[in-house]
Amino acid sequence: MDNPRQPGNNLGIMYCAHRKYTLGDRPLYTEVYASWQDAAKQLSKMYDAVCLPLYIGEQYGLSIDTHPFPNRWDSGQVGFIVVSKYVVTRHFGTIYCTKKLIAKAKNILLAEVAEYNTYLQENGNAN
Repeated sequence: MDNPRQPGNNLGIMYCAHRKYTLGDRPLYTEVYASWQDAAKQLSKMYDAVCLPLYIGEQYGLSIDTHPFPNRWDSGQVGFIVVSKYVVTRHFGTIYCTKKLIAKAKNILLAEVAEYNTYLQENGNAN
């Protein structure tokens, strides 16, 4: 399977920070944020965006999800998947970003994370 995180193929942008792997679409420079919550707040504000957390698990191979993994020793937050409300309105061909469109966008982001997870599991590591 080819890496699904090719430019122009996804609604969301994955910002990730990991000391061992290069993940997602763009690096997230965590040193400029006080916490993961601060990073989420700043990304959401900067992009007027839908922002979901990304967690990585390494217990039985590499996995990524929007929810924490149960084993806290081999897992942790690695970044966010973000889409601006402007991009959401363009994607759905409308002017207003309603709650219904945000819910649809979140479902697309979840599907993108699931697809990337499959890629990571099949390839055994990140780029």
